[in-house]
Amino acid sequence: PWPQTGRPRRVGVSSFGISGTNAHVILEQAPELDVPVRPKSTAPAIPWALSAKSAGGLRTQAARLASFVEAADLDPVDVGFSLATGRTALEYRAAVAGADRDELVRALHDLAASGDSAPVSETPKLSVLFSGQGSQRLGMGRELYAAFPVFATALDEVVASLDGLLDRPLLDVMWGDDAELLDQTGYTQAALFAVETALFRLVESWGVRPDFVGGHSIGEVTAAHVAGVLSLSDAAKLVAARGRLMQALPPGGVMVSVAAPEADVLPLLIDGVDIAAINGSASVVVSGVDQAVARVVAVLQKRGVKTKQLRVSHAFHSSLMDPMLDEFRPVLNGLSFGEATIPVVSNVTGALTPVNDPEYWVTHVRNAVRFADGITALEAAGAQVFLELGPDAVLSGMAEGFIPAQRRNREEALTIVSALGALHSAGATVDWGKFFEAYGAGWVDLPTYAFEHERYWLFAGPSGDPLSVGQDLVEHPLLGAAVALAADEGAVLTGRLSLSTHRWLADHRVLGRVLLPGTAFVELAMRAGEQVGAGFLEELVLHAPLVLPAEGGVHVQVAVGAPEESGRRSVRVFGRFEDADPEWVLHAEGTVGPDAPPTEWDLAQWPPSGVEPVPVEGLYDRLIERGYEYGPTFQGLRAAWRSGDDLYAEVALPEADDAAGFGLHPALLDAAMHVDLLDEDGPALLPFSWSGVGLHGGSTAALRVHVRRLQGGELSAMRIADESGRPVLTVESLASRAGSAEQPVTGRVHRVTWQEVDRGRPRTTRDEIIRCLQMTGDDVPAMVRETVGGVLERLQSWLTEDHGAARLVVVTRNAMADEPNVIQAPVWGLVRAAQSENPGRIVLVDVTEDVPDDVIHAAVATGEPELAVRGDRILTPRLARTSVPSGVSPWSSAARVLITGGTGGLGAVVARHLVSVHGVRDLVLVSRRGGDAPGAAELAADLRSQGAEVWLVACDVADRDAVAALLAEFPVDGVVHTAGLLDDGVIESLTPQRLDTVLR
Repeated sequence: PWPQTGRPRRVGVSSFGISGTNAHVILEQAPELDVPVRPKSTAPAIPWALSAKSAGGLRTQAARLASFVEAADLDPVDVGFSLATGRTALEYRAAVAGADRDELVRALHDLAASGDSAPVSETPKLSVLFSGQGSQRLGMGRELYAAFPVFATALDEVVASLDGLLDRPLLDVMWGDDAELLDQTGYTQAALFAVETALFRLVESWGVRPDFVGGHSIGEVTAAHVAGVLSLSDAAKLVAARGRLMQALPPGGVMVSVAAPEADVLPLLIDGVDIAAINGSASVVVSGVDQAVARVVAVLQKRGVKTKQLRVSHAFHSSLMDPMLDEFRPVLNGLSFGEATIPVVSNVTGALTPVNDPEYWVTHVRNAVRFADGITALEAAGAQVFLELGPDAVLSGMAEGFIPAQRRNREEALTIVSALGALHSAGATVDWGKFFEAYGAGWVDLPTYAFEHERYWLFAGPSGDPLSVGQDLVEHPLLGAAVALAADEGAVLTGRLSLSTHRWLADHRVLGRVLLPGTAFVELAMRAGEQVGAGFLEELVLHAPLVLPAEGGVHVQVAVGAPEESGRRSVRVFGRFEDADPEWVLHAEGTVGPDAPPTEWDLAQWPPSGVEPVPVEGLYDRLIERGYEYGPTFQGLRAAWRSGDDLYAEVALPEADDAAGFGLHPALLDAAMHVDLLDEDGPALLPFSWSGVGLHGGSTAALRVHVRRLQGGELSAMRIADESGRPVLTVESLASRAGSAEQPVTGRVHRVTWQEVDRGRPRTTRDEIIRCLQMTGDDVPAMVRETVGGVLERLQSWLTEDHGAARLVVVTRNAMADEPNVIQAPVWGLVRAAQSENPGRIVLVDVTEDVPDDVIHAAVATGEPELAVRGDRILTPRLARTSVPSGVSPWSSAARVLITGGTGGLGAVVARHLVSVHGVRDLVLVSRRGGDAPGAAELAADLRSQGAEVWLVACDVADRDAVAALLAEFPVDGVVHTAGLLDDGVIESLTPQRLDTVLR
């Protein structure tokens, strides 16, 4: 609660981190804002803007937002508004646009899958350029007019200023059905000026402010108008007169686009031919009299230059324009020209030049359009982003990096909103609040930033220098060093595997565990053999899967033995957890040899003739039910075919770079075996034995696979080729067997242990000690209530008072002993809850006998919140790792397991876990009499449907003798406590062995 105080409320937040990293923040209550409630309206197109600190973070942001929006019922306008105005714009940016939520979510998924961006270091300078003649189209601006009131108002204003200067209403021509009429210069130039001016006013209303403006031919008139050189009235007069006088010229003349530099074209010019435009370094337009232009073009064509005649009514920017200039000059002299408020790049000079001289616009009609020079000048002035305003993307095809506001045959509203998003992505300023306020948008909660967690501290990994300690460097993703053994010509290769350094391994989860793939053992053995000149894997048998821990790593050794006379060597793969006992576990062993059989096959014909396609869609979803929880790296099967016992497939890695450094990436080889799972419904299969594995080619990211089933499907032979069909790998035979959760593994569990701590320095503050009373009697529940109730009352009273730095010490007797005092043990649960709410104020101490206060104070001085005094030793609980030895499984399908509290919430979860994951088939579920009988029956029926035999036993706490007699009929092999129904004495008398484990 944050109570009102009559003044702005404030709160201090302090954070103290590692190595002196401290942060202190004071937050003050925001002022109350009188925000008007605007009516909701539908947006014709909606932008969603995102940003991140890296390109990968941007893709993650997109994926997180897509998942969130798919699961939430949110207005896409509110989502866009919240993204645009409630998030910091970071260096990497992107935006998607759509007409509705589904379109936007699809665009987010595309961005998450393959989106890329460059960082924006600062706000770039923006240049707005207006299209020239040739970009016109029927209906231009009509959708924008209906979608955006700002555009409609601006267009109405421009059209009104032109209609009195034309012989018919301009909108009738623009939005009619006569394309030839619109192509008449008198209407074309007026229509372009009207649409481009309205486009500028629209983006201007969204906060887009250019640093420079320009245009191509008639487009420069629009640039001069929006820059303040000409008023709307005077600009309309210039445009109308210019178009009318050009239209009145005698028909004839041609314009031809030439793919050659200006310097190559100039020497070829003859009378009647001029350069009309220089659009690029090798893009020139020649214009003039038909026959003269044809002669120049013929010479260019003989030189192999590409040419294209343009569809125009007159030869603009040539000598054929001369007859109109004298009549055009008086019109210009009657206009008022002002100073530009935005720098204008000139078509005439190709530089940033004043354009407020009437004679300039006469020259503008006659001279060449130096568009390419203008772009060069803008870039030299610092322009980095270019926005084309016009009815089509014409200028965008002449230079790179242009953002077109409109495109022919595209939805107008969606296209301009996409352009707005592209401006955001490029770093330009957009006032998103102005865009969204028209639709009554409001803020909604969205996912927070998708932080990319990276390790800060350096660690010694494969990138270390083994040469400094007398080892050889091994450049392999799974191995880092090698030692050649002097005694017997063998070798040992070493490496370290972990999910933090080899993240792709986390995608290989089978039967609920992250296993090192069997194909990785093949890769390790073959690479070790290659180290000593024996790279052919004659045989490899896997003894025990290697479970990779969630934290920490596994040390790996691959030992290659001394050579026999034939050159054959033994190879063995060992693993050991880096922080466990120094016991190495043998995971695989076999033989390697120097000679691989020659290959005379290929898979060039693809797919082979006579095969039938096999659907692969949904395979990995189906495999989850069989225990294969493959992540993206291992979901490599792309296509499959069948012909009798022969199976064919295409497999690939998500990223081509992932294959670097491997003989054959284990995930790719694993995916090659997935074709054998397409029509199987049996248990999860794990590779067991490999024979005759020869590597013929280097690593690749995509493969063709041929699998032949042998001996009724028990064995398989494989041939693997690259995308051209050349051999990559041969496997003479591969045997697999069913895996299960009880299969021997090397795993890790945790256990709470009590460890001795040193006595602390005596505290100057005297702490208050309360001791739980020793109670005896038969009414255990009543004694528990009295003990816990008394402690609770003391806690509540003490915590409401100010005791300064003093702490409350709660002392119990035998609550944490091997045979716990069931009366006082619940006190620890109560006090732990109070400690979490009042950190540093309460301490728990357990003793086995009466000890003086000074011993208690000495224990509290250690600073630990939980302690046990045992003689002269002071202990505190610590979580310690312990190993499950290879070959020992905590549960067996043949075992009978008793679960106390077996039909309660936790007991039911444990029972289902034992049956579905560990394969236990015989359960005794003990529950309190009068408990959840319907739930117990439902649970038993569910477990029996999975093939388990279930015994339900109901009892009271006091019925220990009866329960013991009953359970004597059910000898059990293991016990799981999920409730304190029976004490340890009863349990020990019923079980021949005690299994302590931690269930994942």
